[in-house]
Amino acid sequence: MRSLRWLVPIALVAVPFALARAGGPASAADAAAHRELDSSLRSYERWTRALAGDSIASMFAPDGEMLREDGSVLRGPGAVAGFLSGFKSVHVDSATLALEAEQVMGDDAVQWGTFAQVVRIDGQGTIHARGRFVWQWRRQPDGRWRLRRALTQSFPR
Repeated sequence: MRSLRWLVPIALVAVPFALARAGGPASAADAAAHRELDSSLRSYERWTRALAGDSIASMFAPDGEMLREDGSVLRGPGAVAGFLSGFKSVHVDSATLALEAEQVMGDDAVQWGTFAQVVRIDGQGTIHARGRFVWQWRRQPDGRWRLRRALTQSFPR
């Protein structure tokens, strides 16, 4: 029994440290951030279905970037809105975002997940798109979460 006496003080120090390093129990602020980010994700999903380009663009921070699959980068809400305004012949039948992981680190957060969309393009038929996304969010001075960087990648067809 004497040899186990050292284990209790070490456990009292090591366990809380390990929990903190692993993310530990979520704080109330982290729980609120997760709820806010989920709400933002659902808004993005809803606005994608409505193809509401201005609303989607408003989710980007002033320095936010949309990283396109072709390697080009759209910087700022104006560039994102301009890009999305070119989809006049596209009709979104369904759009879903499935969150697989989320990490909140103070005023920054990262979400990983998958997406699925069914879209009709005038004169071209229906396209079923699936892929993954990684989004970096930053809490703005007004407290709202805005996209700092958004990357989507389609799975091969």
